[in-house]
Amino acid sequence: MLLIGAAGVALSGTSAVLLFRKGPSAAEKERQRLQLLHQTGRIAHGEIEEIRNGVAFYSYEVAGVTYTAAQDLKSFTFCEDNELPGQVGQVIIKYDRGNPLNSMIHCEWWSGMQRPNPMAVAAERI
Repeated sequence: MLLIGAAGVALSGTSAVLLFRKGPSAAEKERQRLQLLHQTGRIAHGEIEEIRNGVAFYSYEVAGVTYTAAQDLKSFTFCEDNELPGQVGQVIIKYDRGNPLNSMIHCEWWSGMQRPNPMAVAAERI
């Protein structure tokens, strides 16, 4: 009887740990996804359609199929004045060969976005 009780307590404890443990946060899951894409992703050319509120909307073609995606870039620091680099236009995408919808244009270790030419930006401000 004592052995059955001990097994029950051990099973209850293990179940509680498995049910109530915290997994990685959403931000950490996104960081891991981007890291995996950076390491194993294939490259394609695409186009940024729009950048709105720190979210870049872009499209690209893989094997004759056009994909449209978006990436939230607000968590990345691009320059001192917090402007996003590049303009609407050409971009390089990394995507998962097994699931081309899984893609990115920027992560901590790589960027497919063109940085604006400082001279062109200065000329625009004049």
